[in-house]
Amino acid sequence: MNTQKIINYPILTVDSVARLTGVPDTVIAGVMQHFTIDNPEYIEATKRKRWGASTLPKTRKYFTIDKDALVYRRKTAFMFENV
Repeated sequence: MNTQKIINYPILTVDSVARLTGVPDTVIAGVMQHFTIDNPEYIEATKRKRWGASTLPKTRKYFTIDKDALVYRRKTAFMFENV
């Protein structure tokens, strides 16, 4: 009887975007946290008490989730250090 073990390796596919699949949820959460920054427009608007500040998003996210993959623009990785 052939009992082969199926191993899912992490896959990073790069074409017009980078697509990361097959990694543990903790890694995905870390990348998501790294690619999420405070929105400087929101910070400035709330600091100056501008009208409409509450409608601005508090953070900017430089990724999307598509099915089982974390997707980001290839250029995004170069915008952040220690990726």
